[in-house]
Amino acid sequence: MDYLKNTAAFAVFFYLFAVSLFARNVEITVEDADLGLPLEGAQILSWDGSRYTCDRNGIAIVFVPEDRQVLVHVSYPGYESSSLIITTTVNSYVLGLRLSGFMEGRELVIEAARPGASETRTGRSVAVGSYEISRSAEIGIIEDLMSSIKLLPGVGYTGLFNALPSIRGGDPGDLTASLDGFYISMPYHWGGGFSIFDPRMVQSAQLSHGVFSVRYGNTISGLLEVQAKRPSPAETMFEIGAGTSAANFSLSFPLADNGGLLFIGRITYYEPIVWLMKELSNHYESLEPVQSIGTAPYIRSGTLSGNYRFNGDLELQATGFWGMDGVGAHY
Repeated sequence: MDYLKNTAAFAVFFYLFAVSLFARNVEITVEDADLGLPLEGAQILSWDGSRYTCDRNGIAIVFVPEDRQVLVHVSYPGYESSSLIITTTVNSYVLGLRLSGFMEGRELVIEAARPGASETRTGRSVAVGSYEISRSAEIGIIEDLMSSIKLLPGVGYTGLFNALPSIRGGDPGDLTASLDGFYISMPYHWGGGFSIFDPRMVQSAQLSHGVFSVRYGNTISGLLEVQAKRPSPAETMFEIGAGTSAANFSLSFPLADNGGLLFIGRITYYEPIVWLMKELSNHYESLEPVQSIGTAPYIRSGTLSGNYRFNGDLELQATGFWGMDGVGAHY
């Protein structure tokens, strides 16, 4: 009898040892399919019955065989469950879950609240995701996140050449902004004409007008929390776009499938227009006031963000912003 027990124990040990030799770690990111926000606490049921819980970034590291594809199941309260096939060649996945609409009980129907679609806490406005930003912010003379923020409840603004919003009737200068948790006291170009937040660099934004973290002690009327986009850990991407006044470009490349770097830049091109108007003013007297422009209006800005995951518990993230603007005239 002891011989049989020892034999079974050795068999189980060698089986587990063999599996560990031919296995790998796969990163799975679970997010809201509509807003792109990470779903912290999402449950992943692996092929072998193991359960994994996503961290605050919606990420979980799953242990899978290296020589065959497997099926995992993902669930989150209030969302429709989904399945994911993990192949032998891909080491990171992004899975979006959609709201299930409602949950039924015997005598009670509870409608599932969509994150960011209503005030979940006192003093907090609707969160703006990447989809809403692309629809309402990537418009106008210069694309600006404030075009989306001005549509939120409790926000007033003067319009025209002014990006300074008034929160609940407060002074526009009382609004404080943060980029990935870093405090920004004056997040505007041209003295308030446009904000520094290029919509192409923003993943999500949330406005608080009354209740916010005590670490932003200088805030009076409201707090605008902006989260920058994160680079893809698996793909190299390049994008370029041009509008009526500015050009945007972005470059993202992975770092050994464990992170990546993302650079986003914006540049205006009023200089050729001003030069052409000055040349025409030599022939058309009505354009002579253009000669008073010493420096054409310009904006130069860039955002660099990166992250690298060393293991399931340690990840390094960094975000940097550089920007300058100006205009000059003499009379």
